[in-house]
Amino acid sequence: MPGVLAILGNLAPLELLLVGVLAVLVFGRRLPEVAVQAARILQRARDAFGEMRREAGIDDELRDIRHSVARTASLDPLASDPAEGEVPPIEADLASSQDDTD
Repeated sequence: MPGVLAILGNLAPLELLLVGVLAVLVFGRRLPEVAVQAARILQRARDAFGEMRREAGIDDELRDIRHSVARTASLDPLASDPAEGEVPPIEADLASSQDDTD
């Protein structure tokens, strides 16, 4: 349902009214029946895509990648703020190389 709401969020109230009027004109009394059928089709498609993701292992791969990135970021010395007065290793190397050239 969030996907449908995201689409509706991009439409102005007048556009929504126009879509509603067109739906009533096209489907008439069958509109509730057609809406239920459309909802069932969307739910089946969502279930099928979810099953495909599980079978393909996409969710597991994404989870592994997130853990790997988080682990790498926590090991990165530049990822955390150095203590006051402390110079990170790379910047210290650059500072010492500049002192050598002066």
